[in-house]
Amino acid sequence: MLFDSYEKKAKGDDTDLFPLLSLLESNGLPPLNVEPISWMSFPSEPVIFTAGNSGSYSVSGTLPYGPGCNIVNITFLGSKEGTNVTISSGSNGGNWGTLDLDDCFPNYSDSFNISGSTPGKARVVYRVFNNVYNGWFPDLKAGQIIGVVNVTITAD
Repeated sequence: MLFDSYEKKAKGDDTDLFPLLSLLESNGLPPLNVEPISWMSFPSEPVIFTAGNSGSYSVSGTLPYGPGCNIVNITFLGSKEGTNVTISSGSNGGNWGTLDLDDCFPNYSDSFNISGSTPGKARVVYRVFNNVYNGWFPDLKAGQIIGVVNVTITAD
């Protein structure tokens, strides 16, 4: 149903788009199955900037376990889709939008700069890396999409 609705919208036919289906879409790109987690916060508004410039976004969270050093750590990998964008390393040294949390510092907050030179829509998709420990995180699974940052690059 979602794919059919997306295909119709891509062809300019909005007649079957119910409000619920519209909420499941992501910035004009194909819909994703996002399963957010309550202790991580991603921006709800899109990052918007003019081609050739940059914008920024922040991600924060508090591990539900800790403090306790070297018992719990988890990584969320950021990947890009849509128009080509570049993300600078986060202020905490995260590589290309990657979020690394551990229980030595259970309160996580990081900011990222994002830039692009081609007008269009993009998104940064955060997935659970394969180092998730089911004992500590029974509701998470490797590859689970936990958050999306939508990006709009406008023309000059």
